[in-house]
Amino acid sequence: MLTRIAFAIVACSTAVLAQTPQTTNGADVTGKFYPIEWNTIMVESTYRIQAPSTTPGKTTVGTGFVLGIPIDDGSKEPTQSRPVLITAQHVFAETVGDTALLDMRTYEGGVWTETQVPIRIRDRGRPLWAHHPIADVAILDLIDRRVEAHLISPLVPTDWLAPDSLLKDYQIHPGDEVMCLGFPLDLSSQFGFPILRMARIASYPILPTASSRPLYLDFPVYGGNSGGPAYLAESPGRGRMLGSALSHLSLIGLVIQKEYGSPTAQVAVNHGSGDSNEPNLADMHLAVLEPASAIIETINLLPGIVKGHYSTASQGHK
Repeated sequence: MLTRIAFAIVACSTAVLAQTPQTTNGADVTGKFYPIEWNTIMVESTYRIQAPSTTPGKTTVGTGFVLGIPIDDGSKEPTQSRPVLITAQHVFAETVGDTALLDMRTYEGGVWTETQVPIRIRDRGRPLWAHHPIADVAILDLIDRRVEAHLISPLVPTDWLAPDSLLKDYQIHPGDEVMCLGFPLDLSSQFGFPILRMARIASYPILPTASSRPLYLDFPVYGGNSGGPAYLAESPGRGRMLGSALSHLSLIGLVIQKEYGSPTAQVAVNHGSGDSNEPNLADMHLAVLEPASAIIETINLLPGIVKGHYSTASQGHK
């Protein structure tokens, strides 16, 4: 999460929307096929979040990504989903006001255009997002049709989230490559697209994720990265090992700059101010990973959703 100067806010109205979920074989429920290229889908599904900071005169900047949550319509196989924004809890918590801006894109006539879409994050000061009781994870329903109009890629389905049981099946190890998206120091690609970087898992043990916190990634993380998605990189070794099992991207969690509410966080805040001689995580080229199991548990806090639409059952995050 980053704070910077200057911010303009726009009022927002809301409307309920429903999106059709996408399957992992490259088709949505209408049968319309789209080309699968995992990195591009994730880049197009990741956005910069901006809102007035709790520090007067500054702006909070973070990263969020959109998933499609199946709507409970009473059927065994729901045919509709709704978009939600997933980010780090502290990105929202360290803002003031009822509205934030989501930097989105449109693509018309072969031309990309960046636009800022207002989203409601509070209702007269009451937070509208759900958050995990321990992990630094927050989820916000995106119920504005202006947001729907700017969703370029098909909604990323929840079964791309990788709970502990799937990580075990994939034989995840220290040193495995992970792709991470975000806006380090508010930096972006053209038209507001996030920066894609590669990291390696730096922690051991990894499983169970609940008792292995904090989980570290070996790459430099900066203000603006917080809330960005982390997912397994394709590799010939993993493909040969899993065969057809690796049929879709596997989201393993989200990135934060510091462990939420921990002594590590205080060290990161104090470093450089004369209050501590300890290095912060950015100096050490380390990021903290909040695992997919915590995202799944936060999704399950939302009302009116279909639980259990994940790659396999969650192992829990206690």
